[in-house]
Amino acid sequence: MGLVLGTSTWAICGAFSITLACAYLYYKNSFQPTKTLPKSIPPPKRAPYPDYEPLDTSLEGLIKDMERTRNLPVNKLPVAVDIPRLGRKTDIYDGENLLVQGGADRYDSPDDENELFKRRVDLMYDIWITIARLVNEDPTVIDQHLRSYLDNGEIGLYLGNFIRDHCSDDNKVIKLLKVCNQSILASAVLRMKQVVGNDWPYKDLRGGWNVIIKREGNTISVTHSKQEQSWETSNKYAEQHFSFVWDFRIVFDLNVDKMVDASITISKMDFVETVPLDTRKKIIACFLQCSCLRVSDELMEYVE
Repeated sequence: MGLVLGTSTWAICGAFSITLACAYLYYKNSFQPTKTLPKSIPPPKRAPYPDYEPLDTSLEGLIKDMERTRNLPVNKLPVAVDIPRLGRKTDIYDGENLLVQGGADRYDSPDDENELFKRRVDLMYDIWITIARLVNEDPTVIDQHLRSYLDNGEIGLYLGNFIRDHCSDDNKVIKLLKVCNQSILASAVLRMKQVVGNDWPYKDLRGGWNVIIKREGNTISVTHSKQEQSWETSNKYAEQHFSFVWDFRIVFDLNVDKMVDASITISKMDFVETVPLDTRKKIIACFLQCSCLRVSDELMEYVE
């Protein structure tokens, strides 16, 4: 009887405790202030675009940038990459005498990959040795080593190794080739895009880059000729589409020490027939706002 009574007492106490706990939890949840749901986290604010100083579009500003680029070490410039890439687009003259024509059939062999490789090596050798002769650089190293490097395979890679092992930054061929790559073009491209590209967007035409190296008297020049075309929405094609050619000419003394002249010329511009005369004038006038460039006499007739 005592055991039963004791067990019943503990059971009653346990049930009472559970009831009190439930009552407490109900009271707590019923009378506590409702918590405010957290607000959604707003997206982070976009950082403002950096405030870039506009480029100096004067000829002096252009030349200053060009000098900074060409004074870089050759291993900081894409000479070894761009010379093979531009080889077929490169012509070399002594006066009016054409010495190397990169696009000639003798440097091509579309049906035989092995023969094509050999002919591209020939082209690199001819470009290198011809420039050396034009600027009176000793061609011995070229004769003895260039082909053995390029015959290993990837021309750009092994041309870079040849430059590293045998050509200093004082080499006159190297000094000229420092302005035969895309890095030197950046000084001109950025200025033209800054002045013209926002109002009249344009893009380069694939395969439309040619290089002419020419010795004339006591100077030697490199001219980059680039083809571009406007880039507008299809509904504006008829009223503003145009294409143009610009020539970037850089002139040195024969030691390739001093840059004696630099110029950018819009040598040709074509419009689709439906572009109004007033729009043509506006486009050409916009180019003329880039003070380091000039346009051909034919194009000046639009703005005079």
